[in-house]
Amino acid sequence: MPDRNQGTIPSPANRTWPLPQAPRRARVARWRAAALIAVHVLIIAHMLHWWLSGSTFSRFVLSDTMRTLELGEINPGAVLFALALLVTLVFGRFMCGWACHMGALQDLAAWVFRRLGRRPHFFRARLLGYIPLGLALYMFAWPTLSREVLAPVARQAWPESSLAAIPGFVGWSGAWTTGDLWEGLPGVWVAIPFLLVSGVGVVWFLGARGLCRYVCPYGGFLLPAARVAPVRVRVDAARCDQCGKCTAACTAGVRVLEQLRAHGSVIDTDCIRSLDCVAACPNGALTLRAGRSTAVNPSAAKRAEFDLTWGEELIVLGAFLATFFLTRGLYDAVPMLLAASLAAIAGYLAWKAVRLFHDPHGRVAGIVVKRHGRLTPAGISFSGSLIVLLVLGAQSLAVRGLIIAAQRHDDAVHITRDDLARGVPVDEAQRSSAARALRLYTLAGPVTRGGIGLACTPSAETRRAWLHLVLGEPDRAEGTLRELVRSDRAHEHHALLAADLMLFLGRADAAMTDLAAYVEAHPSASRARSALAVLRFTSGDQPGAEALLAARLTEAPRDGVILADRGMMRLAQGRSAEGLDDLRRAAELRPLDAGLCMTLAQELAQVGARDQALEVLRRGAERIPAASQSLTNAARHLASLEIPHSEPSPSTQERHP
Repeated sequence: MPDRNQGTIPSPANRTWPLPQAPRRARVARWRAAALIAVHVLIIAHMLHWWLSGSTFSRFVLSDTMRTLELGEINPGAVLFALALLVTLVFGRFMCGWACHMGALQDLAAWVFRRLGRRPHFFRARLLGYIPLGLALYMFAWPTLSREVLAPVARQAWPESSLAAIPGFVGWSGAWTTGDLWEGLPGVWVAIPFLLVSGVGVVWFLGARGLCRYVCPYGGFLLPAARVAPVRVRVDAARCDQCGKCTAACTAGVRVLEQLRAHGSVIDTDCIRSLDCVAACPNGALTLRAGRSTAVNPSAAKRAEFDLTWGEELIVLGAFLATFFLTRGLYDAVPMLLAASLAAIAGYLAWKAVRLFHDPHGRVAGIVVKRHGRLTPAGISFSGSLIVLLVLGAQSLAVRGLIIAAQRHDDAVHITRDDLARGVPVDEAQRSSAARALRLYTLAGPVTRGGIGLACTPSAETRRAWLHLVLGEPDRAEGTLRELVRSDRAHEHHALLAADLMLFLGRADAAMTDLAAYVEAHPSASRARSALAVLRFTSGDQPGAEALLAARLTEAPRDGVILADRGMMRLAQGRSAEGLDDLRRAAELRPLDAGLCMTLAQELAQVGARDQALEVLRRGAERIPAASQSLTNAARHLASLEIPHSEPSPSTQERHP
C-alpha cells in the first residue's frame, strides 16, 4: 500500500524516467510570452486607432462592467468579463495566466527580481484573501443592490437622501464605440505610481501574483468560478517521483506537489493555469485535462498553510482597512485599486513590524533585517522607513481631518450665487464660518501654498474659490480657479467652474479665452467645448460656434452633450426640423438626463407636437425616478393647456416607435 503521507502517489522505488527530448519549459514560456505580447499589441493598436480616427471601439476594461450593471450599457468590457467568467468556469483561471496585462507586469517583475538574485517570499494570509471578494461585491453587486432594493425603500422613508435619487433601470443599450478612450481613467501621474505599486511593489513584498491574491476585484468572482472548473492540472501517479520541481516552478505560489498528493490534481484557486508545473516535470507526469471538479468532490477541500497567527491576521486586516480608507481618494487622486495595493503592502509591513519586536531573527522581502536579536544595517533602514511611512500616514490623516472640519464650517454657509448677484449682504455668522472653512481648506493644501499637504485637493480648491467670493474677494476667487485649471490636476468641471465664475464677474472674454485653451488641450472635453460654443453663439459668432460643435461630432457622432447644444442653436436660428432631430438623438444617447427630456418636450410643444411631447415626458418619468414627479407635473400642465394642434412636418415626426 502507498505511504499514508503520499496520498495517491507511490514512491519512485528506484524507478527513473528519461528527461523529455523537447525543452518543454522553454516552449511553454515562449507560448505564454507570445500570448501576452499579442494582448499588448492589440492594446496599442486600439489606442492608435482612437488617436488617428478620434473614435474607436469602447474600452476592453473589466471595470466598465459597472456601467452595464448600473446604466444598462452593454460594452466590450462587460463582454470580456462575461467571457472571462465562462472560460474560468471550464478551464480555471486560464485568462489570468495567459491574457492579463497586470499579470504580465507582475510576472515580469518577479522574473527581474529572480535575475537580481531575489526571490520574494509568498505572503500567505487568511483574512486578506477575502479582500478581492469584498471589492468585487462593492464594484459589481452594490450598484444593483442600491438601485433595486435600497433606493425604493429610501424614496419612501428618506426622500431627500442620496439613495432616493438613484434612478431606476432604464433598459439595455449598446455602447460599442467611444470618442474618449480615457474617460474616467486616471492620468499619467496616477497611472505610473499605480503600475509601480500594483505591478512591482506587491510582488516584492507579497510574492509573485500578489495583486491577484489580495487586491484584484475581478478575482473575487473568478476564484469561486475556478472552484468548479473541471479542467485542471492532474497527475499520473505512476510517473511522479515527487521531486518537487512542479512546486518550485509555480509562479503563483501554489504548493503543487502537496495538492497532487492530497487530491491527485491542483485544486488551489490561486492556480492561473500557466502550465509552468506541467513543463517543469521531468517525467511528464502532469497534464491539463478534464475530470471531477472540486464542487462535486467534498474531499477536495483546500488545505492551505498560512504564515500568520489569528492575532496577526487581525493586525494585518486592521492595517489594511486603515490604510485603504485613509488613502482612497486622497487629494482627489488615489483610485480604489491603488489604495488597495498600498493597503495590502501596509498589512504585510505591519506584520513584519510586529514580528521584528519578539523574534530574534527576521527577514523582509528576503532581506535579513534582524540577526541574533540585533538589527542589521538593512533592519535599521527598514525601521527608519516604517517611521517615515507612519509620519506620512499621520500627515495624510491630518489632511483628511482638516478637510472634514472645513466642510463642517462650509456647510454653514447657505448664501447662494443668486443672492450675491442681487447684492444680498452676507451676515456675520456666515462670514465667520466661511473664514474658518477657508483657513482649514488652505491648511489642508500643499506646503507651497501655506498648507501641510503634499498636493492640492481640487475639490477643496473649488470650495476655496467660492468662499473667497462669499467674503468679497473676487480676484482671489478667480486666481484660485484659474491656477487650478492651468495645473495638471484639472478636470473638465474645474474649467467650467472657472468660466462660470468669470461670467458671474462680467469677464466673458476671459472665460472664452480660458475655455478655448482648455478645449485645445483636451479635445474630447464635450461640456467645455459646448460651453465655449454657447459663449461664441451668444457673442454673435454663430458660424464659429456651430463649426466648433461640428468638429467634435465628426470625431464622436454619439456625443449627446454636443448634439443637444447644436440642437438648441439650430432652434434659436429658426431651423426647427434640424434642431429637433439633434435633440431627439441627444435624448436617445442620454436617457437619464431629465433636463434634456424637459427641453425636448418643450420644443416639441412649441411646434404643435403636443402628443409627442407628452410621450417624451411620460417615458422620462418612467426612466428617471428621481425626476418623475417634476416630469409628471410638467406633462399634466402641458395636457391642460389650450394649444392648437398643427401637423408637424415629416422631419419632426417620431422616427422610432
